Amino acid sequence: MTGNDRVTFRDNLVELHEETTMTISVDDVEAIRSILSALPRHQPKQLTKQQAIAALAGELSAAQRRGYNAADLAQLISEKGIDVNGPMLKHYLRQIRKPPKARSRSTSGTTTKKATNTEEQRTKETERPVAVSDATRGRGTTSAVGTRTG
Repeated sequence: MTGNDRVTFRDNLVELHEETTMTISVDDVEAIRSILSALPRHQPKQLTKQQAIAALAGELSAAQRRGYNAADLAQLISEKGIDVNGPMLKHYLRQIRKPPKARSRSTSGTTTKKATNTEEQRTKETERPVAVSDATRGRGTTSAVGTRTG
């Protein structure tokens, strides 16, 4: 590559960059922001099986409280187009009800947390609230804050 070839290549690169680099006015950004913020909530036309069951979770739970089991409900909704069996329906409902787990970014804090939890559990096992009648019957001693020790 000669010196002239390098200059031509560099010129072409700068020209290409200028063509692809676009400036946008602040007014245009504000207009787009206004349009986006005014958009209604998106209502998908199709749902996955799990999304459909999540959408029906309240009604499914109410039906279970009225005595219907997962197999009965699975058969009913399968007849209406959501192909699911009883065990899978129970699994989906458990997943929906279960709060998401907090994910740890490092494993170093995990050991400390487990140790702390174990220590807290031991404290809870040895110190538990007691009624005054238990303390007076000789079933342990009562501390000043109303917890049994030992």
